[in-house]
Amino acid sequence: MADELNNQPQVTSLAAVRVGFSWARVQAIISNTLTESMRQKIYMVLVLVGVALIGGSNFITAFEFQGKIKAVKDLGLGVISAVGTLLAIIVTAQYLPTELERKTLYTILSKPAHRFEFLLGKYLGILTLLAVTVVVLSVIMGGVLLSRERGLVEEEMALSQQFNETQEQREKRAETIRGQIRDPEMIKALALTLAKLALIAAIALFVSTFSTSMIFTVVLTVMIFLCGMLVGNAKDYFSEQWGRWVNFGLAFIPDLNTFNVADDILMGRKLELMKSLKIFGYGLFWIAVLLFGAHLIFEEKEI
Repeated sequence: MADELNNQPQVTSLAAVRVGFSWARVQAIISNTLTESMRQKIYMVLVLVGVALIGGSNFITAFEFQGKIKAVKDLGLGVISAVGTLLAIIVTAQYLPTELERKTLYTILSKPAHRFEFLLGKYLGILTLLAVTVVVLSVIMGGVLLSRERGLVEEEMALSQQFNETQEQREKRAETIRGQIRDPEMIKALALTLAKLALIAAIALFVSTFSTSMIFTVVLTVMIFLCGMLVGNAKDYFSEQWGRWVNFGLAFIPDLNTFNVADDILMGRKLELMKSLKIFGYGLFWIAVLLFGAHLIFEEKEI
């Protein structure tokens, strides 16, 4: 009898012997998550819509070159933020319910793999997807801006000739156009946009750990997103009436409006490095809190 038991295959349970943290397992989950996400129809549709909208901004007309350049930048940043937000919410919200429905989660956790490795791999996979999306759409926006550079310079040169401006004034006009098109401050705006998307994805992942369905996750995440966009104004408005207690309560909602620096940059204001680092630090703090909370909930969740 003992020999028969020894010869039987050992069944690995979800409560298998704990093993050390493995970055290789996390990387495998990241790769799998990224591949699956990029194959989804929703991803392809949103990216194609984003490409079409940004590409279409090339046909925007305005009376002055500043208006044309600002319109392309404004539309481009808005599209990148909107597409990224939809991806961060929808793609993240569906993973846990889908893994449970397909029962693939049982296979992953019985390798054995830590639940934290699973969550971290999923999150970093989604973050990679968002980064790729932001880069692709940013390159297209940059291409649209550069394609307009020559035409705008020629328009301004023709206009300067009508006013009999000097060569120095003409060159100054051309440099102004090139400076606005190749504005390095746009990189900060795009980086902070990605940081905001990373935080939104962390919110969606946190909600999905205790959610019962994808729809509930999407709805609750959207509600938190809207609250996060309005929390800054709420602090200013309600703090005058109820004081610090309101600020204390609202401090538990991440202020997503902090990451919206596009308007200042489009107005020609430079974003200081220290301010950028503070915003990044704020985002990293909330991401760490949400991932830790998601880990605590998911570790105790019955699967």
